[in-house]
Amino acid sequence: MSYIEGLGGQAMKTCQNNGGAEMKAKKSRVILSGVSLLLVLCLLAGGTMAWFTDTEKVATNFSAGILDVSVKPGETDAEDLSFENLRPMLYENFYKELEDNGNAKWDNDVTQDGTTGLKDSDYDPVPAYFKPVEIKNEGTLPAKVKLSLEAGDGCAAGEPVLTDDNITITQDGSKQDCANRLAPVLKVFVYKLVGDTWTRMEGVNLNTAYDEAVANPDGVASENTAKEANHTYMTAMIPAGGTARYVIAGYLPETVGNAYQGQHYHGKLVLNAYQMDDTEAGNPDEGGSGTEDPDPAEHPEAYQVRVDFRNTETGELLGQSYSKIYSDLEKGTHTFALMDAAQGYAAATHYVAAPEGYVYDPADQASKEVAIPVSNGPAVIEFEVKPEDPGFAGGDGSEENPFLIMNAEQFNKIRNYSDKHFVLGADIALGEYVPTPSFSGSLNGEYQGVKYSVSYTINGEDHLGLFETNTGTLKNLTIAADSVINTTGNNCGTIVAINGGTIEDCVSYGTINGVLEASPENEGKNMDFGGIVFQNTIDAVIRNTTFQGKINPNLSDSDIILALYEDIDMYFNNGGLAVLNAGTIENCKVIAPQDGSNIKGTTYNAGLVTMNTGTIRNTAASGTEENPVLSVPTDPEYRNTLTVCLNTGTIE
Repeated sequence: MSYIEGLGGQAMKTCQNNGGAEMKAKKSRVILSGVSLLLVLCLLAGGTMAWFTDTEKVATNFSAGILDVSVKPGETDAEDLSFENLRPMLYENFYKELEDNGNAKWDNDVTQDGTTGLKDSDYDPVPAYFKPVEIKNEGTLPAKVKLSLEAGDGCAAGEPVLTDDNITITQDGSKQDCANRLAPVLKVFVYKLVGDTWTRMEGVNLNTAYDEAVANPDGVASENTAKEANHTYMTAMIPAGGTARYVIAGYLPETVGNAYQGQHYHGKLVLNAYQMDDTEAGNPDEGGSGTEDPDPAEHPEAYQVRVDFRNTETGELLGQSYSKIYSDLEKGTHTFALMDAAQGYAAATHYVAAPEGYVYDPADQASKEVAIPVSNGPAVIEFEVKPEDPGFAGGDGSEENPFLIMNAEQFNKIRNYSDKHFVLGADIALGEYVPTPSFSGSLNGEYQGVKYSVSYTINGEDHLGLFETNTGTLKNLTIAADSVINTTGNNCGTIVAINGGTIEDCVSYGTINGVLEASPENEGKNMDFGGIVFQNTIDAVIRNTTFQGKINPNLSDSDIILALYEDIDMYFNNGGLAVLNAGTIENCKVIAPQDGSNIKGTTYNAGLVTMNTGTIRNTAASGTEENPVLSVPTDPEYRNTLTVCLNTGTIE
């Protein structure tokens, strides 16, 4: 028998059918014997006179052969140039392949005079590391030409995808978007013919994106990986009508690993011609960083640095939402150091905190320097991090090995890892508790065959519960009898306010107290309380779950009578399991507590659900004459019932 107790102690007996049911990389780095990659450069020829500043950028591929470039005010020239099949190597071996063999195609000698055991036929195409650039001054005055490099857009062909071990390229032809992934490990050198010898211009690397820490991640002792100071080179004087030949070379240091197989760098080789007496443009036959500084208002990116973070456990960069942007930087060299580093750097030092949820790995990474302004900003630097120890008693948060919770402090950390998996290993007394806003993982109250409970005191307004919203799975949870929600608002549930996931095999002995007195100032408040949830949404499930707690136990008969007045209208729409159900509730129970009733209220109070548009199956409420389910007005006009007040769904 199930009971509704009327005001003044009158009891009504109603029969209900209980249905008989109880209620988750290994990383290797080796020197490559052959790395297939493509470096495409596009040429820009500027004017002979310094005041010719208009620029036209020509996106053209450069193929093998001597590149003939004419510089003349107001005109541009572009030819094909490509570097293909580069491979990491020691610099001395790299330089041996620089050979002008009289062939107009400037073929590269992979045999190195028969000393390598290789044949040209071993490569398709033959590697091309060096590209002659012949510059002709078609002006009427002597000129000097500045060489620089700009990053370009990725190609439509894409870059190959590596297998999970980062050692080999996948054999299924898979491609990923071309994102200039070769940029941080590629050096682009300039060579000048001195006598009969091609001589590298020391301290010049045209690639501004090169990062020594990325090219040499293990810190191997090498003279070939150090970062050059200059990213431009100014040629010696080229007389009017004269020509000069230089060689541009693409070099991968021997420390570059397999992760860069097949990756690309697309850029623009930029040539700007100046009068010899234009001293601000730079000195002839010297490296430099630029001519004049960009206007910060027009090019704010030149005064920006972006710090990215790489997860050492996965080898992947964190999303750019974790990146940090430093803007409006002053001209000069800026140092970026770890937040935990010793505070002994110069004034232009920025201490970078690891992103939330991560720590630096290793903790003593070297600081990084960036010269501001930068071309093609923002400058991008990178530090390595790993997830911080979350501080649970065990587990890794995976479904197979959930985080183990043994105390209130650990339980409160769920909100920081709300998509992970958890298990209770002890009864948890939360004390005064702020609900976890959202949860999409899983929480199991049973550990090693023992079910544990959670207790809390929650004070607030609307949408209160152990969790405000749940789209994950909550199972085997017990809400202890000393758990209480004291609310001045609406829409509360002892486990979840709004459930969009699964709640199963749970029991709640908790209490929801509407603490406002019945008065016109509080009209429409302290309503919509559900014993388990306020709302069970479409596709959400509550199964094998019991409510044996209380809703509004402190209301007196006079409170209820006053709240029935239209200008007050409080304490209504309460349900033993839920107020609103659009999902599924099955094999559940509402059982009257040992002292008092489950629900006190005014109108539209239901032993199960106030309004059902979903499915309720094999579910019932039961009480006794002394301890009824409902303690409410019994007049039919108040629509109080042991089952469902309003139903447009299915009840089985």
